[in-house]
Amino acid sequence: MKTAIQNLADRFGILLSARNASDSYLYDGASIALFRNRYLNEDDFVVTPYTDDVVLHEICHWLACSDPEQRLFPEYGLAMGIGELTAMGDYANGGWYGSSAFEHGLIDVREQGVQEALTQLLSVHFGQKLGIRCLLYGSPMKWDIYRKVKEKEHRDQPGWWELWEEANARLPSLLEALGE
Repeated sequence: MKTAIQNLADRFGILLSARNASDSYLYDGASIALFRNRYLNEDDFVVTPYTDDVVLHEICHWLACSDPEQRLFPEYGLAMGIGELTAMGDYANGGWYGSSAFEHGLIDVREQGVQEALTQLLSVHFGQKLGIRCLLYGSPMKWDIYRKVKEKEHRDQPGWWELWEEANARLPSLLEALGE
């Protein structure tokens, strides 16, 4: 892991942990896991580190939380990542009901989408600034290309363009609040 990733996490008081997310969560409500299982086949896996851009994305999720209490929940209380089974345990297979920031009224479904878009925009900002290598779907690319790909994804999904625009509108004030 690049030192710049650890320095960014330290700057904001975000704990990075040498634990395996496959045993719990990528973000467990206290720390970001640095390792995961990479399956070779149905029964066999190796433990591998997350790439720097994945860890950066998780740091940016932490920064994008509109309500600091979200940080007390695994996966920041966002049902979207949980629905994609990035979480394990009770959250897997839709078991997040009653355990998310959404269910506790801290954020609504729309805010979840805005936060995901804002996380992507923050990842571009810090990725470029810190010289972090960007991988998207396993392919290396420049951060400005990543941004264009994500923008197109938002434009092509009904209802998502408005969330992307709101995230873009929030970005300058959030960066200012972060001292950027």
